[in-house]
Amino acid sequence: MIEDDCEPESRYDDVLRAIARASVRAPAPSESALIAGSVIAGKFRVVRPLGVGGMGKVYEVRHELTKHRRALKVLHPGASADVVERFVREASAAARIGNPHVAETFDAGRLENGAPYLLMELLFGETLEERLRGQSPIPPGELALLIHQACDGMQAAHEAGIIHRDLKPGNLFIEVRWGQPFLKILDFGISKFDEGKTGAPGITKGDSIMGTPCYMSPEQIRGPAWIDARTDIYALGVILYECACGQRPFEAESMERLAVLIHGGRAIPLGRRMPSLPHAFCEVVQKAMATKPELRFASARALGDALLPFRTQVTR
Repeated sequence: MIEDDCEPESRYDDVLRAIARASVRAPAPSESALIAGSVIAGKFRVVRPLGVGGMGKVYEVRHELTKHRRALKVLHPGASADVVERFVREASAAARIGNPHVAETFDAGRLENGAPYLLMELLFGETLEERLRGQSPIPPGELALLIHQACDGMQAAHEAGIIHRDLKPGNLFIEVRWGQPFLKILDFGISKFDEGKTGAPGITKGDSIMGTPCYMSPEQIRGPAWIDARTDIYALGVILYECACGQRPFEAESMERLAVLIHGGRAIPLGRRMPSLPHAFCEVVQKAMATKPELRFASARALGDALLPFRTQVTR
């Protein structure tokens, strides 16, 4: 289905759960790339491959009837039950949040070979990670504009009971809309759901740690039981720091050493690395990255509000 004939959320969740159950029971489909020009699931014509992600391959497709162009993410064959559940969770998160700064998912199902798929909006642009490789550091005015939008998306996610847990430059995508940068948050595959708000149980097993180490808060490194929405605020602070000076606050050759540095919280002050930055901007970043959660901004909205004075119009 497409966005014009989406079913109510409860029915949508039933479909996602059925995909997960069937994927666990079904034998792994044979490894094969989708062929450009072929029609799959009876309605999507494959245009071209877009790339390979951690969980699957992504293709550009066009709906045969509506002619909408979308991104189709197909799960890798032989994926474990946990990976299938995270794949399904990515679709469910986008549907629950419903914010323009969160990449939208329109449909979920299974291809003829049994592989689960997600139909997502097709984005044109680059990730913040790619922007950093071409332009580092990023001017504070543009950076404030982008992360303010990320805060808007994350505020909606947190209000829906969803913690991203893997915010990083590679999961923030920049399009151009109306001549201005427009940010989209990607990949809610390892997000943590508040069961009281979402009705969806957690997927973390035992004391497993999920996320990208350099962007993890001290409490996230300790384990999933410790985190709340403020772990995402910490990650946004790390992203601000890295983009503003071109270096991450903490780097280490081992996870153990990195954990010690993050827990210590003694990063070189941003203003010392980039003396040209406004002092007030550096204070915002420092507060977002506070070691103790209670010393950070109380919400993503509060962090976004603190960035407002630094935003500048950027023409692309």
